[in-house]
Amino acid sequence: MPTDWIFLNVDGVASLSSSDGTIGGLFRNGTSEWIMGFAKAIGHTNSLQTELLALFEGLSLAWKQGFGKVLVRSDSKQVADLVNSALAAS
Repeated sequence: MPTDWIFLNVDGVASLSSSDGTIGGLFRNGTSEWIMGFAKAIGHTNSLQTELLALFEGLSLAWKQGFGKVLVRSDSKQVADLVNSALAAS
């Protein structure tokens, strides 16, 4: 892993029965040491919204912390496809 990058892992989950969602993420440095994390209940939502909100919250925190180089990891192919298509269109 490049040592000058920050790694952000994000995830979100929505309950099938209640539709309540939770998001979370963690930041690691280039040597895989934990820097900080976050978790938040977000109320009524769906799976895609939780994944997108986890990404937004993580990137917002990265910006506030002054992290210049951030590599994001998510288990949501749908979110990755949305972000990549938006980048390709810009």
